[in-house]
Amino acid sequence: MLNSLMDNNISKKIAATIRDNLPPDCPKELKNNFSGKSIRQSTITTIITHSEGTYKDAACRSGHDTGTSLDSYADKLNPAFALRGARILAHHSPNADVRLPRLDFLPQDSVNRMLEKLFIVDVPAFQSGGNLHHFLRVFFAVLIMQHNRVLKEMGSDNAIVIKLEQAARSASITDPDYPYTAPEVIVSKWSDTVCVRYKTFLRPLTMAQT
Repeated sequence: MLNSLMDNNISKKIAATIRDNLPPDCPKELKNNFSGKSIRQSTITTIITHSEGTYKDAACRSGHDTGTSLDSYADKLNPAFALRGARILAHHSPNADVRLPRLDFLPQDSVNRMLEKLFIVDVPAFQSGGNLHHFLRVFFAVLIMQHNRVLKEMGSDNAIVIKLEQAARSASITDPDYPYTAPEVIVSKWSDTVCVRYKTFLRPLTMAQT
């Protein structure tokens, strides 16, 4: 079905991107085996071949029907539907607890100022004190944690890197552990700290603890 669509659709663009990034000496017949469906193929194969993965996990993650009456009853809008497959693809056990990065060990005044500068929030539930504000903070924590990785892999002209550093400067963030340090450098320091704590010390959390 994907191959029957127009040449300028996303499937064709994905195929071109994959083929353009193969080694220069890659045989043509091998290169032509890759298509826009290759990502889905690798996703399904990775999940099914995992020691704890199942065909159900693969179908839930890829969006395929199981071919049973379960399909008419399953709530596919529920994010938990694909969570086990997502954990496998992220190199975690599908049965592991969900772990969230935290910012509570950073200077909270600076964190809150930067959060306000980074996100324009007009939905009350996501504003400070709202019942969904924790989700915004978790998303912010992920951005901070991944900042150095994005900077290294995508460069300083990446839109997310630029936006994050602009927010840091606009909020004039400071950290007593790094006196007389530029805001964008502090963000980089925070990124290292959050990443190390996430990988080394973090324990499963409830949303209210983030």
